[in-house]
Amino acid sequence: MKYNSFLNSIGTPNEIKIFEEDFSEFTVEYSYPTILMPTEENFKDIFTEIRGSDICSVYLSIEQGEAVVIKDDNNFTSGLNDLKNLLVSHEEGEKINVKLNVYKNSNDNQFYFYSKDCFFNYIKSFDSLSLANFFSSNIFNHNSKVYIFINDFVGTLNSNKFFISAQYQPTEDNYEYPEKRISNIVSNNHSSFFGKLHVLPEDFIFSGNGEIDLSTLERFQRLAKILIISSVFDITDLTKESFFYKLMVISQSVNP
Repeated sequence: MKYNSFLNSIGTPNEIKIFEEDFSEFTVEYSYPTILMPTEENFKDIFTEIRGSDICSVYLSIEQGEAVVIKDDNNFTSGLNDLKNLLVSHEEGEKINVKLNVYKNSNDNQFYFYSKDCFFNYIKSFDSLSLANFFSSNIFNHNSKVYIFINDFVGTLNSNKFFISAQYQPTEDNYEYPEKRISNIVSNNHSSFFGKLHVLPEDFIFSGNGEIDLSTLERFQRLAKILIISSVFDITDLTKESFFYKLMVISQSVNP
């Protein structure tokens, strides 16, 4: 993306302070010993790559001082003058912080990520229980399929509930919330957690040619295995630290 070109064109950073993204926000912040004065075109290049429904702001500050904020709807002349005055006040040894922040607006169960590395890191930040709870939360509409579009993702991944690719591709999936199946699982075993979920094992078993980080894929696969066991064993308990499962064996004697 052009945000990388922008951040590298204004100088050589000595520290990456923030590089993270979740389903609602993307933030990247570099620290520099000195920078070149960005132009209006530099900022416009960034804003043209931001989805129309998202809100992007660029913050520039010296050390912990007040930041100059450049927004897509700003008067660039005024913002650039403020930035010029800020850089004139910069003294040798002071850090210049440049932060790009994007607030994301999602609808119709379609979510966008600007960085695949951030998406992978975000998924890996969850333990299995937290990941199951997150995908069961009200961030998602559980009556339809979830589409996750990742800017630099290669290929596609498809499961019962999720579709992951770089851009929208029509699918023929007619997703229906499996209320009856989840209800049957919950009523036929004693689980400390399954009754609170809106996901099933097949939601995390992917097909397709998507190039996904191995440890991220393993995180999905581990959760799928836990949900499979929890759907067939009699007693299950999942915490951040451990997973307990027990299958009750009924013995019966018959006449030979």
